[in-house]
Formats: sequence, C-alpha cells, structure tokens
Amino acid sequence: NYIGKPTGTKFQVIATNKDKNGEEKRPKSIQFPTISVCSHNVVTKSFFASNEGLEEVWGTLDQWDPTVAQNMDFSEGSVAHKYKNWTYEKVISEGGPSNRNFVQCSHFLDLCQNILAESDFYEREPTLSGNCYRINPNGKLKGKGGDYGKLQLIFFADLNEYSAGAREAPQYGYTVVFHDHDSYSS
Repeated sequence: NYIGKPTGTKFQVIATNKDKNGEEKRPKSIQFPTISVCSHNVVTKSFFASNEGLEEVWGTLDQWDPTVAQNMDFSEGSVAHKYKNWTYEKVISEGGPSNRNFVQCSHFLDLCQNILAESDFYEREPTLSGNCYRINPNGKLKGKGGDYGKLQLIFFADLNEYSAGAREAPQYGYTVVFHDHDSYSS
C-alpha cells in the first residue's frame, strides 16, 4: 500500500567531461540512462481468474524446463488444452500489471508526456522478469545536476492483484535496473 507505506529510492549521477585542454569540467547536461522497472507480480490475479486453468499451466511453464512443458497434457478435454498455443511472452504481455500501475513520470517540474511523446519516455518490454516498463528507451531525456534536473518515477504495486506465485514475502514491489538505451533487460 503506497499511501500507507510509501517507498522511495534516490540515485545520483555525477558526470564530468574534459574540455579541449584535457581539463575536467561539468557538462551542461547529462543523458539519463534507460531504466527498466519490472514488477515482482509477473501475472495478475485477475488475469488468472479470467482464464480458468491457466494458473495451473503457468506453474509448470514458469519452471523454465522445456522437457516438463513438452510432457504436459494438452490433449482435448484437458485443463491445458486451450493454452497449447500460448507462449510465455503472450501470458506476461497480456497478464502482467496494467499501464495504470505506472502512475507518473516527471522531469524537473513537468510531466514526461508534456516533454516527449509517450513512446519516447516509456514502452513495455516483455522479458524473463515479466512485462517491464522501459523508461527513456531512446535516451532522449537529459538532466542537470541536483534536483533541478531530476527524473521522478511513481509506480503502484497493487497488492490486491498479486497472484499466489508472487505472494511470498518479500516479493512485493519492483526491480529497477539502470542501463544504456542500446541494451535490453533479460
């Protein structure tokens, strides 16, 4: 519950560059890295509820053992039959947390969507970690030193939507990875 127990983390980036004389000086601005934010709730409870039998199938598929998946009973009449052509990516893309869980992106005093087109400030990226939010995917956001150039992200964990597989403590929340915009999460 964010309202009852808000959590925040602050990262600072210190950058210098050299002028033509080889002396270090502070840059006028820095390029923000790409930030991948992955919910620990890979598939929501309501998605499992609306797809009868999927949670049982998912428990097997999420083991990442191809021999176990190949030995599943997908014959007509079985619980798994209607999911025989579903992929891991389909389940996490359609069943992961919705875009509404990404509450806000702000850059200094303005919302990101007022600075850049939505596709330039975030996109969804299906990965082994779930359907992640990829913030600043093209590296277009720039900042300055201190709070003047800050980038602030707010996410809603929606604990009521955590499915049984993710409910074991301390599984609530998000994993955050900072990386170059040319690289991707796993």
